[in-house]
Order: sequence, then C-alpha cells, then structure tokens
Amino acid sequence: MFKFKISFFFLFLFITYYLPFPVSFTYASSILEQPIGVRCLGLGETFSGLNSDLSDIFWNPAGLYNIKNKEINLNYYNSFMDTALTGVLFGTKLKNNAGSIGAGFVSYDGGSMEIVDENDNAVTVKALSESLGIVSYSNRVIEISDEKSLIMGANFKTLQSKLVEQYSAQAYAVDLGLLYRYVNDKNFSFGIAVQNIGSQLKYFETAEQLPVKLRISIGYNIIQMLLYNLQVLAETTNNMQDRQQETSLGAEYTYARLVSFRVGYKTGNMDKLTYGMGINIKGYVFDYGKVLLGSIENMDQLSLGIKF
Repeated sequence: MFKFKISFFFLFLFITYYLPFPVSFTYASSILEQPIGVRCLGLGETFSGLNSDLSDIFWNPAGLYNIKNKEINLNYYNSFMDTALTGVLFGTKLKNNAGSIGAGFVSYDGGSMEIVDENDNAVTVKALSESLGIVSYSNRVIEISDEKSLIMGANFKTLQSKLVEQYSAQAYAVDLGLLYRYVNDKNFSFGIAVQNIGSQLKYFETAEQLPVKLRISIGYNIIQMLLYNLQVLAETTNNMQDRQQETSLGAEYTYARLVSFRVGYKTGNMDKLTYGMGINIKGYVFDYGKVLLGSIENMDQLSLGIKF
C-alpha cells in the first residue's frame, strides 16, 4: 500500500503538469489571486487536499467538513510594496451529522498612487480596494466505509471592487469542491476544486472575467505517531484564462500537536520558496508564513485561530 501511494503521488504530479486547458481570456480581481491562509502559505500553497483547517474555505470548501466544533481565524498578510490583506473567518460543526458551515470577510488594499484630478491638482488615492464576502457549506455525501468517505463543499462569494476611489464594480461567484479521505494509520486524501465560477467585473464598458481555476491536490502522512507527524502534499493549479499551470510541493512536521514547522515550493508563473510555523496552545493557534521571492520583496502572513 505504501509503494502504491508513493507511485500515485508522482503519477499525479506528472499527469496534472501536462493537463491542457484550451480556454483563454482576460481576467480581473486581485483579491482572488491572493494566497489566503497562513498555514497554506508556508506549505507552498498546497492546500486543496488538506482537510483540517478553517482556511480550507479559500482552497477547497469540502475541507471545511473536518473542523472540530467552532473556530475563528484572524488573518493579516502584507503583499508587494504597500499592499495588504486582512480577513476574519468563522466555522462551526452542525449537529446530527448535518455537516459544517462557515463564513468570512476579507479586505484587500492595493496600495496608493498619485493622480491628477479635474482641477489639475496632484492627489493621492487608493489604487485598488476590494472586499470579499464568503459563505461556505460542506458535508459528507458518501461513506464508503469506516475509513473511506467522499465529502463535498460549496462556497458562495460576493466581490466588491473600486479603482482609484472612483470606479466601482461587483461580481458573484461560486466554488465547488470534492475531498476523498482514507483514514487509517497513514492518512491519505485527494482533493479537487473549481473556483470563481460566476459573473464578470465591469468597471467601464468592458467586462472582465474572474480568474477561474481548477485545483487538484493530494496529501499523505509519511509518519504518523503519537508524538510526531510528517505530512507531504502536492498540488497543481490550472488557470483557465492564460493556460498557465502551477505546481506546488509542501511538507509539515508536527510535534505533540503543539508546534509545527512547514516548508514549500511553488513553480509556475512565479517561483516561490516558502516556510512557516504554527503553535497550538489550549485551543489558541498562532501561525506564521513567509514567501521568499529572491530579489523581489518578500512577504509575510500572520494569523490567530481560536478553537472552542
């Protein structure tokens, strides 16, 4: 079984790397391109096959099913130059095996720029401001056995966008996700999600398509002991608009469910080396992630999670 899963791991990477997407068109929105979630950032943005974090909402909504009781997550992310992202998430397990629900709000500040107004005066304005509201639901649809199950999830999202504090646009979209879990002494998961299926953003006369993406990911626990755990993940992201494909690898080592160390690498439109760590103290979870972009400015992300 171990050799089969390792072989499947590399077969998955080979097939999805060469998976073609014939559709091509321009797209809009910066907030939908941000890697939201500190844990996933440290793992090289390999998250669609993971199934134990509230931030799954932004990668594969099916993963929301596996949260325990109630969770709150506060997130801060400084991106290029003076851009920044803040977010808050809430999720809870429903009674009577009715699944899990979640909701969140994220705001994105695209930095400032100087323009000349109608009176020929130079003024500083926000280049781009966006906000994203999201509602999520996930539940197990097929229980194959005590160890195997198929989970489905869906998001409904509303996006508000404003250019240079003058031109506004809005759009609506849905995400759909599936997650297969095989829970034994070496947990194995396979996830697939389609994101941003919906309307277009229209600032002026031209409407722009949201960035529709297909994510395929697997996760496997190489080591799973009482005191420590080592999990590896792989993911491919197919951008339907520009035919670009990105492949990510990540690994997470956890000791005594108290502290975790993460490392990841993403290749594609922009190569990224990432790392991070997490500390879990009596239901309070502190996470930190960093992206190394060589000569380009590095990026940091922080979050606080509360489980109760």
